[in-house]
Amino acid sequence: KTWGSRCDKTIYISEVQNDTFPTIKVCDPPEKNPHSFLWRKTRNTLELLYKEYMDEFDWFMKADDDTYVFVNNLRRFLRDKDPETNMEFYGKAFNLTGKVYNSGGGGYVFGKGALRRV
Repeated sequence: KTWGSRCDKTIYISEVQNDTFPTIKVCDPPEKNPHSFLWRKTRNTLELLYKEYMDEFDWFMKADDDTYVFVNNLRRFLRDKDPETNMEFYGKAFNLTGKVYNSGGGGYVFGKGALRRV
């Protein structure tokens, strides 16, 4: 009951199955190393998006449950960008020891062209 209702569709990815909330379980919870778990969860989610939703949407967004998005502003930002050829991941980029990555916490957006390449 927040900004997700302004999206064309929302799916909720988790490491646990929830019978009272519509989640999709993509992997088991971490046993020891939470960093490798985050990569496994992200990889499995990208694979799910590619296999199940690639033809349904032009743009995809990853956001945590405490993220707020002004959906109309996001749509306005994306409207002149081609999701087929655009290889950008829009969000907050971090440079950690020479490796640039997008933080998942604040969310990031990518087009179907970028998803195909990942």
